Amino acid sequence: MNRILSVLATVLKGSMLFPVCACLSQLKWLWYHRTTQTLDDFEVFDAASRGPLGAALLLYRLKFWHLASIGSVVTLLSLASDAFIQQSLQFPEASVNSTAFILIAQSYSKGSDSPIDGAIEVEQSFIPALYNGILASDLSQSSSAVSPTCSTGNCTFLPYASLAVCSACTEVTALLNSSELDPAKPGEPYLGGTQLFSLPNGFYSEDIDSSFTGLNISTLHNLNTDDLPSYQPRLFNVSTIWGAYHTVPRAHQAFDCVFYFCVQTFSGSVVQNHLTESVRDVYHDPKLEAVSVMGERLSLNMTIPQGHLLPPDINRTFNVGPTMIDLSHYLSQQLIGAGGIDVTGQSIWENDVVHGIFSQNSSNFERTMGNLATAVTNAMRTISGDSAVGTACRNLPFSMSAGHGCYFLWP
Repeated sequence: MNRILSVLATVLKGSMLFPVCACLSQLKWLWYHRTTQTLDDFEVFDAASRGPLGAALLLYRLKFWHLASIGSVVTLLSLASDAFIQQSLQFPEASVNSTAFILIAQSYSKGSDSPIDGAIEVEQSFIPALYNGILASDLSQSSSAVSPTCSTGNCTFLPYASLAVCSACTEVTALLNSSELDPAKPGEPYLGGTQLFSLPNGFYSEDIDSSFTGLNISTLHNLNTDDLPSYQPRLFNVSTIWGAYHTVPRAHQAFDCVFYFCVQTFSGSVVQNHLTESVRDVYHDPKLEAVSVMGERLSLNMTIPQGHLLPPDINRTFNVGPTMIDLSHYLSQQLIGAGGIDVTGQSIWENDVVHGIFSQNSSNFERTMGNLATAVTNAMRTISGDSAVGTACRNLPFSMSAGHGCYFLWP
């Protein structure tokens, strides 16, 4: 269709410029008929009848004070006609007899729910989700991304909700307490001493001898402040102490984070097979408590009240089964460790997860934890198998029938 339109546009432009060029050629004789003019004007008129450059020169020479100026303006405007004609063609979208689906988690109960001590088993999908959340710069391009079912490559979805994992962080650097356990040797102000950096919750990090601790992270402690009290029930807490090994004296930072179950409402669409999804609303109940089942196993039910951004016919109750404790144990155990870079430039890390978090820099720590929560949410949605229904669309083929196909929009 675009090729046909391009050919027609060329014919139209040629048909328009032919009489304009003829008129400009005739007007040059009238230019000399009325008054005496220089021969140089003859060449300018002749160039104007041959193309846009000459038309621009003639327009500059005449200063819009002659009928030939109109022909010059028309010639110049013809340069932009192709672009306007191409934009006048539109391919409207229409629904087709096909349903689109996008994964959500109405409930999560996968994995091992065995109460045997030490049996901590989660779905294998959470393993790549952990690393993608920490290391991936774009989760939509990672293996943890949610893949919709859209047969036409263009689909729309009404707002839909899913059980999710959310995170919140706060900086607690002001609460760090520094003490010198082993004074530095004379002449070595920052190599050879042992310093202890501790937080009120009992978490601490040491700079020992010639080692520069880059990051110490733990999920075994309570939060240090009341800045994050409303997120219940929690999956786990995170405390971190960062050491800037490249500064003297070393500057340390500390953060508290909390991971908790929530319900997120999304808006999503697929355009040319690319999913664009954004969070429009987040719900959590700070007064909600997990219910004890099977002894110490816990279950969680969340019901979103009216007033939140959801279609009226959607199921507003979301459930987390007893295996939530397994998920909590797995994630919290991975976020324990320390490491850094010593004076020789050698990296020493207890595990790859801690190294990956450190590589993202302390200034991006809150964003990294948010990405981790998103990756875990995507894994839950994929594992759950629940889905929200959307509409598949496609561009209508060219048709001359009224109300269908392509439309020409003229100014």
